[in-house]
Amino acid sequence: ISTLAPGDKVTNSLDTLTEAQRAAVATRVFNAMLSQMVIQGPFHADPHPGNVFHDASSDTLSFIDWGLAGELDRKELINLTLLMGTIATGNTWATARALSRLDSKGSSMETLRAIVTKSFARGGTLPQRFQRLMVQAQASGIGVSSNVILASKSILQADGLAREIDPNFQPRKAGFHFLTDWGRAALRERFRAKPAPVSAGATATSNTIINFY
Repeated sequence: ISTLAPGDKVTNSLDTLTEAQRAAVATRVFNAMLSQMVIQGPFHADPHPGNVFHDASSDTLSFIDWGLAGELDRKELINLTLLMGTIATGNTWATARALSRLDSKGSSMETLRAIVTKSFARGGTLPQRFQRLMVQAQASGIGVSSNVILASKSILQADGLAREIDPNFQPRKAGFHFLTDWGRAALRERFRAKPAPVSAGATATSNTIINFY
């Protein structure tokens, strides 16, 4: 299957790239992950180096082996974007309110804020705090969907891959504006129908989808 994707594993060509090129590839990997979630619909839930290829000659990114994937509905996307924004601010009360919009069980604000406060105590990057919050919410019986949990893991894994490509990668700088711009547009649309999938190309073989960016 990997032979259908141009290039090689994204981490195999790092020695041939300049510092600026590595930074650009890292940002594209992370934002491609976000693009899958908020534009295409289905997102890759296992973006490790072996599943992300880079072709230096065409500067193309390919995500292969979609055996593990998820998809967020439009309401989840908007509420997840809101949650990511409040996590970035570090405001526990605002984050608890945003978390309540993803909670199907209607947990009390006191319970949600306690979970948020505990998850914030360890610090970390935005993806780390987001994923830790989702893990603790799930462990506490909060009604967060499995696809939202999967999205948090995918974002954290994409963040790790981007840092492997570029040790100076900053997810908040690279991805936060992407989510903010999309969130504003989505709110203006007032929950209109989800747009058709957008990508530079896609090939399906058996149960594997290869996406090119």
